[in-house]
Amino acid sequence: MATCPICKSVAEEIEPGFFDGKTFRCPKHNEFEVTDTVLYTRTNADSAKWEVPLSRAKDKAPAGARPRINDYCF
Repeated sequence: MATCPICKSVAEEIEPGFFDGKTFRCPKHNEFEVTDTVLYTRTNADSAKWEVPLSRAKDKAPAGARPRINDYCF
């Protein structure tokens, strides 16, 4: 099992396909993607600092697509 980078709870890591990052399925945050760059540079960010980027990623995601958290979301 993986850990949700947002809430630090147990999450499932989904096969990302052709994506340079990881895809998570969290009971609280549903499915979302995070780029490798963000995962490696934002490891010490607390949960509150991840909520805004997730919200921005949801706003930018096309209908039916998973939100993707990248550097521009922070």
